[in-house]
Amino acid sequence: MYGDVYYYKTNNNKEVDFFINKPDGPLLIQASYDFSNHDTQEREITSIVAAISELNLTKGYIYTYNTFDEIFIDEKKNKSFTFLESCFRIRSS
Repeated sequence: MYGDVYYYKTNNNKEVDFFINKPDGPLLIQASYDFSNHDTQEREITSIVAAISELNLTKGYIYTYNTFDEIFIDEKKNKSFTFLESCFRIRSS
């Protein structure tokens, strides 16, 4: 069972969309529909990397509509974030 859900703001005023306070430790999630824009990528990645470091976590997640990848931030400290393609697709008629 998951705990409470919040958003997270870093000391540098970077925001992460979802901070889930699970019993076994926090979970960070960013959500971005269109990740093709460079400014969007930079904003989302910078925010989640800052939060991962600030909270001394080892990973976070970025959910997107069309991107799937895993990025290692600092392999020595095993810090990473994963792009997860959305499980749900919205169809327009």
